[in-house]
Amino acid sequence: MRAAIAAVAAAVILSGLVPMDGPAVASGVSALSADVRSAGTVDPTEAPEPTDPAVPTDPQAPTDPAVPTETPGPSEPPRPEETPEPSVTPAPEDPSSPVPGGEKPSEPSDVGPAQVPPGTQAVEFQAPKPVLQGTFRDGSTVQVSAGYWTPTPTTVSFQWFADGKAIAKATSRALKIGANLVGKRLSAKVTGTREGYTSKTTTTDQSKYVMRGVTDEALLLSKLKTRLSEHGEKYTIAVRELNGAQRSVSVYGGSEREPASTSKLFIAYAALDNIDTGRLSFSTRLSSGTSVRDCLRALIEVSDNYCARDLLAHIGRTKLNTKLANEGYPGTEFRSSTNSSGWNKTSTANDLALLLSRLERGQLLSRANTSYLTGLMKQQVWRTRLASGLPAGVDSASKPGELWLSSGMVQLDVGIVYGPKSTYVLTVMGQRNATKTAIKEISKTVFLHLQGYPSSTPTVTYPAAQMKTSSRTAIKSSPGGTTTAMIAAGAKVEVINSQRAWYYVKVNGRTGWIPFTNLRSRWG
Repeated sequence: MRAAIAAVAAAVILSGLVPMDGPAVASGVSALSADVRSAGTVDPTEAPEPTDPAVPTDPQAPTDPAVPTETPGPSEPPRPEETPEPSVTPAPEDPSSPVPGGEKPSEPSDVGPAQVPPGTQAVEFQAPKPVLQGTFRDGSTVQVSAGYWTPTPTTVSFQWFADGKAIAKATSRALKIGANLVGKRLSAKVTGTREGYTSKTTTTDQSKYVMRGVTDEALLLSKLKTRLSEHGEKYTIAVRELNGAQRSVSVYGGSEREPASTSKLFIAYAALDNIDTGRLSFSTRLSSGTSVRDCLRALIEVSDNYCARDLLAHIGRTKLNTKLANEGYPGTEFRSSTNSSGWNKTSTANDLALLLSRLERGQLLSRANTSYLTGLMKQQVWRTRLASGLPAGVDSASKPGELWLSSGMVQLDVGIVYGPKSTYVLTVMGQRNATKTAIKEISKTVFLHLQGYPSSTPTVTYPAAQMKTSSRTAIKSSPGGTTTAMIAAGAKVEVINSQRAWYYVKVNGRTGWIPFTNLRSRWG
């Protein structure tokens, strides 16, 4: 009998109709036991089974629903007890909510650290690849731009590397490059953290190899001072490297000096700037009747003084001075008093170097007029100073100057040198009987140092005859005068002087005047 009751109880429990705990279990089993006893055959000799005592009822426990007495047949799957859905208690209305009905405004999408629920899985930052910024040479300060992170990290840390190895104590956004890093490639890592987010580390690309900078500039300065001691303290020098390490050296570069014909570069720049802005054209006729185009050519190609006066008068001396002062040439001025060159003026090696640096970088004129002016400078005929300090085959665009003053000869040259390893601007201004030879040697010193060439490197020697006739032409006794001789095409011509579009030349042992339309540079 006990076995039968146990079997029935087990079937009821497995059917899922009776909870595993609670008073209904005992009452259900008791009822089923009575049914089994009444239905079964009782042995008269067997004493009746005692009735199981009732399970005490917990007064605090909820009353379970009645257990059905019907057990599903074997072909029907058990039906799970349905759990009633919990009722939702409405949230109390927020009196501070501006939305009618008490609805709370939506939270911002960028969740701060305190708003990330505990136990929530951390998410990743959205971060771009950082970028290195600056000039990678010793003495320079470079930095890493981390870019825009989403969301903004609460802490950001940096670590700099040289050739992949961490640099000790280099843990700031900026890094001042020391001489010990020359020849190495730099990179940096950026790490951002924020509560609720996985920390993220991003890495820059490696920089170019660190170049020599202030250490090398000091060495060049020492070499130039040695060179000046050999020729007397008569010269001021400015060097500006336009690419590479962008080295820069100035020896008395801010000292105001007589610029002689190098000042014509400021006049040419102002004229071409007026053309770029529509206030002037190449075809405009100046007071002499010469066109702006013809005067610009004579001004730079042979350093014509007549065209310098014509152009300056058309531009206006006061306007030119104002323009130069506003654009950052503090030592340059064209004055009203005159000297043997036609007017009194001042400039500095630094101002002239700045002008040509801006010109070469395309910061002064349109692309067309930049090429036009540098093209004229490349074919100018006076090449015994700066250009003669360079090896053969090295191109330069220069403008020399020469002037006799009561204090002695003034010699100058300023130019852009297109070296094989770097492009740079050099200005040398000499006074009190300065010499072309000294400027040539200074030019060579700068070139060899910046290009890393040995001192044994030979320099080029230019002939006096810098031009040639482009066609059969007549030599005149004066500009537009009578013909004294006929010269064949291709004859080598030495320019001696000029008067606007007429050049006074020496050719085949003869001297006379030839219109520049019949002449071409041998080098341009």
